[in-house]
Amino acid sequence: MPAKTLTKTGDRAKRKSWSLIAAIEKVHGKDFGINNEKDFNKLLNKKGYEALAELLRND
Repeated sequence: MPAKTLTKTGDRAKRKSWSLIAAIEKVHGKDFGINNEKDFNKLLNKKGYEALAELLRND
């Protein structure tokens, strides 16, 4: 890996998290209106779900 990638792990993690959320939204035809894993966990808690499967099944 290039040194630049290793020094910006936070940025890389944010991009990865956003990519995961975007992929889930695309595959399931949903728009959760969030862009990172932290917001995703808040969304689950707010709606009273413990897992992604519950959110997809009930929302």
